[in-house]
This record gives sequence, structure tokens and C-alpha cells, in this order.
Amino acid sequence: MFSVSIINSRGWRFTYKFETLGCDESAFILFFLYWLVVFFWGHIESCAFSRYFSGAIHSLKMTSQKRWSAHSLTTRGVGQSKIWMAEQQRPFARGFVCGLLVALAVACAYLLFMQEEVDPLVKRGAEILKYGVPERGPAVHYLHNHVLAYDSAKRTPLWVAEHIKSKHLQGPADRKHSKFKPDPSVDPMFTAYDRDYRRSGWSRGHMAPAGDNKFSQEAMDDTFFFSNIVPHDIDNNSGFWNRLEMYCRDLTSRFEDVYVLTGPLYLPTQEGQQKVVKYPVIGENEVAVPTHLYKVVIAERTDTPISMGAFIVPNQQIGYYQNFTIFQVPIEDLEKSSGFKVYPHLDRSKTKNLCEVDLCKLRNRK
Repeated sequence: MFSVSIINSRGWRFTYKFETLGCDESAFILFFLYWLVVFFWGHIESCAFSRYFSGAIHSLKMTSQKRWSAHSLTTRGVGQSKIWMAEQQRPFARGFVCGLLVALAVACAYLLFMQEEVDPLVKRGAEILKYGVPERGPAVHYLHNHVLAYDSAKRTPLWVAEHIKSKHLQGPADRKHSKFKPDPSVDPMFTAYDRDYRRSGWSRGHMAPAGDNKFSQEAMDDTFFFSNIVPHDIDNNSGFWNRLEMYCRDLTSRFEDVYVLTGPLYLPTQEGQQKVVKYPVIGENEVAVPTHLYKVVIAERTDTPISMGAFIVPNQQIGYYQNFTIFQVPIEDLEKSSGFKVYPHLDRSKTKNLCEVDLCKLRNRK
């Protein structure tokens, strides 16, 4: 770290600090020249340096002083001081503006010159992608109370993230007022439709549950977008998975903040000497049916370590009284299967196992 200080004729000190690590030297030079021109020009004006080089500028200043002196005779008290201060500050302000304009012109010329120094790989890439980069829509979709990434090829979400608090679980919202429909932020070419699920043998499974959004009808309606839905085993959806969702809501009575990441997985099975990934698709839009579903849960409360648990559940019928902890997996295994890092800003060395802190006990009844 180093600093550059500039002092103008009035004794004002302007200090600018620069971080040398990873700093583009050309950017620093441009910044320094910019302020050098600004203050140099302002310095000339405020010192009346122009008297020695331009009689015209000097005459204008003398005329200005006479005008202000005549006017000051009619002004009293604080008014006289303000006029005198304005007279003294005006040259510096004029110089500052002129210096600013010149510096901007220099900056524009510099940037135009620097554009010639483009990475040859980037330049070649721009030529290859003359007609644009292939698009899959927004990388992240933001809804009223959940966030998701969408898989355009499979017509299902990649992941859906929630932040649940107890206040979100109370309110007038009712799912009977909500309807399944395409997410308007998803290209119609890549979305699922209600007709794809009709008579398919699979239910429309929420990744962010409607029950997590009773505080707002609008937020609940968002969970019925097909960007939040996957083909889900009917018995699993209404049984074990429903109890797992209720468990996450129950955590809000014991923890202040609960974060949940949910999504589908397409895992391989062993067939002879090789592993293969097989999954059916449904409807005319060929919506992919996941082999498994996952859920990562983080629970926070004041003055205690963060608790975290990751779970992978087969997308098939599971006994209603099935033990919960047998589906818990190391977070690294989930990341390898999903292809992305989960909660990358979380310091895992400071977390505790959720099922050791809270036992992960499911309800027996709805």
C-alpha cells in the first residue's frame, strides 16, 4: 500500500491510497495523471499565475475585483464575507472544471489506445463467437422467497435455495388459491407444462415447499412455477419427503435461521462391469425424472456453532416410519454427484453435524 498527496495553493491536502497487490499499473498511471491535470489547472487559476502570462485574463480578474468591491459597499456583515469568499473560490472552481474536462479527454484517448492491447485468445474468441454465446437463460432466478438455478435440458431445477424463519410459516396464504404454471422467466421452449405430468404416474413435487410460505400468497404462488417442480414418486412426496419438509419447518422453533438447499439428482447404477445413468422422461416436453432428491440443511442460533446436514433420498416409495439418518451423506459426496459446490462461503471447519445436535427425528403424523 502506498499513497500520493497533492497540495494546492490554499494548503488543501488530497491523499489517495493505492493497493499495489494485483493493481493494474496502467490504471494507477491514468488515475494519477487525471488528478494531476485537475489540480495543476486549478492551482494555476487559484494562484492568479495567469497574470504573468496573459494580460487578458489579468484584466478580467481586475474588472471582476472592482465589480465585487463596488457591490461589497452595499453589503453588510456576513454578506460581505460570503462575497469575498466566492470571489476567491471562483478561480479555483473554474480551473478545476477545466482540468476535469481535459483529464476526461486524456482518459478517453488512453482507453482507446489500450483497447488495442487485447488478449489474443479473447480476440480470437470474439471472432469465433461472432453470432453470440449459446444461451440457457438466467444463471439464477430470484423469486419472492426462494432462489433457484434451472436446468433447461431436463426441465427441472438444478437447485432451489430457501431461508426459513418462524415468521414465514404463519399467515393467510392458502395453496388452494395457487396454480401450477410455467415460470415466466423461463423460455417457453425449455419449460415443463401441467400436461406433461397428467397421467404420467408421477406427482408434481415441490423443491421449495408451499408450506414454507404461508406469510405471503405471492410467495406461495411462486412455489407452483414449474421451475420449482420435479417428477416425484407419489408415495414418497406425500409420505417421507413431506415429513422431511416438516422437520425443516420445525427447526425454526429451535433455531433462529434455517437455510435449505434442495434439488434433483441423476445417479448411476451398476450394470455388469459398468455404471450407467438411466431415468425416464415424461410428457411431450420430455421432463426428466430424477433418480434421487437431495436436501442440505443449515441451522443457526446465537452463540452456538452452525449445524449442517446433507441428505440424499431415492425418488421411490419409502416406508413412512423409515429412519431419517440413514440418508445422511458427507457434503463432499453430494457435491461430486451434483457437480457444484454447496454453500461455498461457509467455513465447514466451524460447523457441527445437524443430526448430532438435533437428532433428526421425523414426525409420525402430518
